[in-house]
Amino acid sequence: MRPITAADEEIFQTVSLAGKLGRAAPVLERFERRYHADPGDPDAAFPYALALTAALPSVTTDFEIHAAFGATIEVLGEVVAASPEHWPARYCRARLRALVPSSYSVFAIHTESELAKAAADLNVLVAQQSGRPPRSYFACPYVLAAVVRSSAEESGTPVGDGPGGAELLAAAAALPRTPVPYQALGAMLCEPFIALYDRSTGAERELAGELMRTLFPDQAAVKRALGRQPVR
Repeated sequence: MRPITAADEEIFQTVSLAGKLGRAAPVLERFERRYHADPGDPDAAFPYALALTAALPSVTTDFEIHAAFGATIEVLGEVVAASPEHWPARYCRARLRALVPSSYSVFAIHTESELAKAAADLNVLVAQQSGRPPRSYFACPYVLAAVVRSSAEESGTPVGDGPGGAELLAAAAALPRTPVPYQALGAMLCEPFIALYDRSTGAERELAGELMRTLFPDQAAVKRALGRQPVR
């Protein structure tokens, strides 16, 4: 299985910063040129897809967001097709289909067919992770799956049979509780924890908060979320 790498962190950090400065376009062009030079190579396609993902928060108009979302999903799909055990690509695709950032701390939940596709990718990730040396970020597919299932139940969208939110959160809690060693990517990886924390109450909210506090201790979005009162 292809894990997250230091190179992935560097790409995400570089493009995220460029986006904040309004300079994402020329950076994306470099990755796009390499991708078009060898589109069948996942080692060329994934950096481009990851760069597109990192640049999404800097997109402003609805038309551009729709186009960027479609392009990113398409390239991530090419990576997954060429390398089915590419953890970051499959997770990024599931995350885009389930949690699309409208800013660095606010997320719009998809409630249409994208949820079922996200659930399918997350089921694959959970299966691929089983029996592998555990990594702290392996908790992310479980928590994102819990958010997807909750969103599907609220909207009446079928996503297939599977464990419930409490069971998924317990599986995440059973993994190593050490900080995820990627600060830039951590801003993306912490999203489902925040979404679950904000929509939960009681013991589930407490556990989601404990997990994100432990896994992402330096993320500003996590600190803000922990300071919010639960929705009554």
